[in-house]
Amino acid sequence: MTRIKLKIPQNYKLISMESSCLFTISAGYEDIDGEELSSIFQILNKTFKSCVISVCDTLQKYNLVAQQGLSIEKAEKMALLFGDCWMKKNERIFNTLTIPYETVRWDSWLSNPLYSEKMAYIEDFYKKNEGFRNAILNTVQEYILRLERRNFSKELDKEKLMEYSIRYLKEEAP
Repeated sequence: MTRIKLKIPQNYKLISMESSCLFTISAGYEDIDGEELSSIFQILNKTFKSCVISVCDTLQKYNLVAQQGLSIEKAEKMALLFGDCWMKKNERIFNTLTIPYETVRWDSWLSNPLYSEKMAYIEDFYKKNEGFRNAILNTVQEYILRLERRNFSKELDKEKLMEYSIRYLKEEAP
């Protein structure tokens, strides 16, 4: 069972019923579905007036390259397929949402005209700002340590894992 932690401020009722939310999910890779997803959707129904559900499926291509040694092209196709399967598997649960919602797949964010502009800013900021660069590198190191604790990274190429984890975080940032 996946452990879910939701951080909801105590004064959420004052702001939430008039607010929309963005719910992001790394679909297809480390799945949250079934009972966990249903519970989250119940909270969304009670808490917000509408929601954008961001299905971050093809973003997982970097994990697939780093952890399974796939080419980026094959990893992207596999991640998209995982996302398709996740959407189909959870179709019934999506139907339980009573608030208006929009589902946006990761590639839709990437094709937004503003995305490349924001990504260029992130790349430049990463090169020039030591604090930002260190924050990303520290996050990647923590991720690698979690993999090591699970004995998952012993056979992995650490350089490749580092490179693709950095690319993941940069792509996710805008």
